[in-house]
Amino acid sequence: MRWFEPNLQKILTEAGIQGLRINDIVRNICNLEPALFGDLHPYDEAWKEIYQFLGRESKKEHSCYQRVIDKQTQAPRRGYFRLDPHRLPDESQMKIEF
Repeated sequence: MRWFEPNLQKILTEAGIQGLRINDIVRNICNLEPALFGDLHPYDEAWKEIYQFLGRESKKEHSCYQRVIDKQTQAPRRGYFRLDPHRLPDESQMKIEF
């Protein structure tokens, strides 16, 4: 589990099926981090790390992180992600990565 995943899961769970844009996800996570680290996490650094993580994870077949599908075109919306609660891994198998 990455440093931002607990907050990422919380934010995307609250967003529901509509998901959130990557900029909103990162801004919310950076605003939550002072409670953990005592200062703001650098936005640019966090944006790149979180976007790359979500991009990789959304391509995996059984990942809980998915791209939001546009209802009209049935294509993935660029920069929008959501959490599929039915695909969340068992907490007993999770590990934290630093």
